[in-house]
Amino acid sequence: MSIFYTVLADETTDIIQIEQFSLCVRYVEDQKYKIREDFLTFVPIYDVTGAGLANTELETLSILGLDLKKMRGQGYDGAATMRGQFRGVQAAIKEKLPLALSPLFST
Repeated sequence: MSIFYTVLADETTDIIQIEQFSLCVRYVEDQKYKIREDFLTFVPIYDVTGAGLANTELETLSILGLDLKKMRGQGYDGAATMRGQFRGVQAAIKEKLPLALSPLFST
């Protein structure tokens, strides 16, 4: 994997109504300079506030062995809990990791 990465996350409810996070990473493959996106995991979530989701995301990335200091981007859907600039996940993560920027738009 490359030195830096962007995390892509989305909140969803599975078929048995369990709230969960899907986590992916986007990075540039070292030698080929090819942009890659890899699915990492689904994580059950119990605190759906922006701060709770941010903590779940950061804890999971750490457990998976990703260096949080090398996160350079965040990608979320347009939901206020995920992308809210004051109390959403991206704001909570940016407070802890100022170099983890988020885009000016969402998909």
